[in-house]
Amino acid sequence: MNTKSAPAGGINRERRAFMRYANTAKRVAVGIVALAAALSLGTAPASANTNDGYVSGADNPHDDWNDEGTVSANSHASSNATCLWQKVLVAEGLMPYANVDGIFGDETKKLTVVLQQRWGMQDVDGIVGDATWTRAGRNLTRGEVVNLDPQRVVRMYYAGRNLEFAVYRAGTNGRHGFYQDGSFHQASYTNRTCR
Repeated sequence: MNTKSAPAGGINRERRAFMRYANTAKRVAVGIVALAAALSLGTAPASANTNDGYVSGADNPHDDWNDEGTVSANSHASSNATCLWQKVLVAEGLMPYANVDGIFGDETKKLTVVLQQRWGMQDVDGIVGDATWTRAGRNLTRGEVVNLDPQRVVRMYYAGRNLEFAVYRAGTNGRHGFYQDGSFHQASYTNRTCR
């Protein structure tokens, strides 16, 4: 039977280690509180506009599209952001899937007007601006974390009148993406890879 007791230095080492842990935990807690306070001071919604170059967001899916850039015949007319908007028109039963090409032409404008009227919007102009993106964003639902190589993302769904489609939000930068004809596309305002 071992009758040796722990050396006094061992207890002090354990105490010092615990104190370092406690001090680190306090610093982390203070940092989290400071970060939360800083974030709560801002008035911006949880998503980003065209300054980032992508349709993007964070936290609650319902407000991901609250401050997106304008998509119209004159603004980002040939882009993956336009392609994403056309997928909204498909989900709402207004555009045939075969017509999704990422080009904001006459058909996309006309169908956007129809959707704005259906939604009872104040500005019925065929332009997908802040109010139209915000209204569409109310149809984003069910955020769930999934693995989409090479990163973890949040998969949401746009639930339209006729069907729903998946919208993916990257965990690191909040950029949105979608699948079109078996290929993944980031919802860029400046690039068009969907056809």
